Amino acid sequence: MKTPDTEFPVLAFVDIETTGSNFDRDRITEIGIKTLANGQECAWECLVDPQTFIPQASRD
Repeated sequence: MKTPDTEFPVLAFVDIETTGSNFDRDRITEIGIKTLANGQECAWECLVDPQTFIPQASRD
């Protein structure tokens, strides 16, 4: 069975890391984007200075 010649749209996945989940208080610390176009992956990431305290990960 032959598969149809379908061109898929470009996909982009965005990941944002923050100092927490409070909109008024917390800030972005890292942004990452990964795209998939024509079977090719491309990744980009950037650290951001949130100009605020970054809490350590909680340890359970």
